[in-house]
Amino acid sequence: MNTCNALSLPAYTINPQFDLDGYAKIIQNSMLPSIAQLKAAQSDFLYSSPESFTALTSDEAAISKIKGVLEDLLALKPTDIIVCGIGGSSQGSKAFVHALYGEYNLQNPRCYFCETVDPLSLGTIVEQLARAKTLSAEAFSPILCMVSKSGTTQETLINAAVLLDFFKTHTTKINERVVCVTQKGSSLSQVASKEKFGLLFVPEQVSGRFSTFSAVGLLPLALMGININLIALGAQSALTRIFDEAPETNPIIQYALWLFEQSKTHAIAPFFVSMPSLASSAHLFKQLYAESLGKKDKKGNRVGFHPTVSVMTQDLHSIFQLYLDGPQNHMTTFIKGVSTAPHSHTTSIPTFFEHQMCKEASAVECQMKFVDAVLAAYTDAQIPHTIIALGAVTARILGSLITEHMVTTALLGKLYEISTFDQPAITLYKCKL
Repeated sequence: MNTCNALSLPAYTINPQFDLDGYAKIIQNSMLPSIAQLKAAQSDFLYSSPESFTALTSDEAAISKIKGVLEDLLALKPTDIIVCGIGGSSQGSKAFVHALYGEYNLQNPRCYFCETVDPLSLGTIVEQLARAKTLSAEAFSPILCMVSKSGTTQETLINAAVLLDFFKTHTTKINERVVCVTQKGSSLSQVASKEKFGLLFVPEQVSGRFSTFSAVGLLPLALMGININLIALGAQSALTRIFDEAPETNPIIQYALWLFEQSKTHAIAPFFVSMPSLASSAHLFKQLYAESLGKKDKKGNRVGFHPTVSVMTQDLHSIFQLYLDGPQNHMTTFIKGVSTAPHSHTTSIPTFFEHQMCKEASAVECQMKFVDAVLAAYTDAQIPHTIIALGAVTARILGSLITEHMVTTALLGKLYEISTFDQPAITLYKCKL
């Protein structure tokens, strides 16, 4: 494991800095009431409003139900976890799995995310499962998590039909190996009851992209051996800072204001991560900001910004040229951290080439040289950017980071004067289907 100082909460550095005094009215009339509403919702275990996503990690009854289902599934000694869902039904759990284990499925149990309708992606997952059974038929023990809040998400139903067919021909005790996560009364919940599948509910008022800390995300993560108590602790620590700190020291109020002001002249918002394992986290943030904020306000004005994802260091050899010398219409959020995955490279890099950098340095030191060089280039070019430093990437710090972006999204919705938690335009393509 790479050694790195563990931060209790993400650290934010905004460039250029701005004076909060000019925003006193906005903070007082819009942001502080919104924070008060989110804080009040933290104890709303009836989930009577969309803001009650802040209650999820404090809901001991709901977490107890997750752990009850988890105990039954772990008794099967799972070797493979398949998360069948899309968007908010999968992106949160994928963010944690990739950040903590990487993208190459070297962990035990293995984890697959079956999301989009794509013959190659679906066929690859089925082939990998078939090979796993061939290699170790007696030990092979897959678990299928079907996640759809509405219960009618077509991508999920299509993929699940194929996977269930595989389970019928390659496993036993299918009803014990399948669990559905959906809202009460959905058609998927009815199927689960009929087939005697496991069943957990997601609160109806909690929007899918804000549901990571419900059974939607916590069940798959617990199956992967990730400590969901630490995730909850990270989320609650973030909420405490947001709710209790004054605007002058509150990084989330300042970050939300920075995004709001910069978006008036910078329509593109890259999330630039320091390593590929954080890309799925950035894609979660892309969904949060795009789907929540890309709307028309009360006056009919189109608001929001265009979030994108860039990854070091490969994108230094593609889009970085555009960022520095192209149109200056972007505001970048850098997210940097150090992997704690058990298979991260920890030994020093040997000297082999004459013109090689990082001779005898650690892989982490080498990685940070690139990160520091990029940040210095942005500063010299006077490109607006915020740095979010995570330190060691742990379940707790990720719980904090994701919570902070959810709250930032909610605050921006108030500033833009829109309905943050719906997605009316999505129905247009669904009607065409």
